Amino acid sequence: MAETDFKKLARELSGRQSRSSSLLLFIIVLLVAALLFWAANTELDNVTRGTGKTISESQNQMVQSSEAGVLRARYVDDGDFVERGQTLFDIDPIDAKGQLEQAEKRQRSLQIQKTRLDAEITESQPEFSSELMLETPEEVANELALYTARRQIYKIAFPFWNNAKNNANPKLKKARSPIKPLKTIWPLSEMRLQP
Repeated sequence: MAETDFKKLARELSGRQSRSSSLLLFIIVLLVAALLFWAANTELDNVTRGTGKTISESQNQMVQSSEAGVLRARYVDDGDFVERGQTLFDIDPIDAKGQLEQAEKRQRSLQIQKTRLDAEITESQPEFSSELMLETPEEVANELALYTARRQIYKIAFPFWNNAKNNANPKLKKARSPIKPLKTIWPLSEMRLQP
């Protein structure tokens, strides 16, 4: 009796498995067929990216500001007609002011350096303008200190340079002394070498 139950049970299970397996296989074949049908009949769009400009047929003019900045006010709208000299936008001048202040500071600094260097060349005391002394007293003080330090170095080093020059002069004379006779012998040796 146990044998018959196992056989009966085995038939039932094998029948159910064959039906579910068949159903799964049928669904897979159906999906593959649907994908093949879709691939054969569907057209895919080709996408290409690029940069470019849109130019209309009417006559347009490009309007650009010579200075970059943040807009404070806008006086025209798209499509408005404008006339020559009409204000279109109001730009916040904070960036331009910052650049101007930096350029003016650089100019003052260079003027102070120029005054110091001119004084060093002429061996006179530098005379800074009262405007520079009021606007940048620290830079003027630094350049005066540099001028004073360089003058002291020059005063200390000048005797040594002068002494070295005086010691070198006799040696130069001694080294130049055999050159004069060689200058007279050289043309003679060239004449002798020529056939």
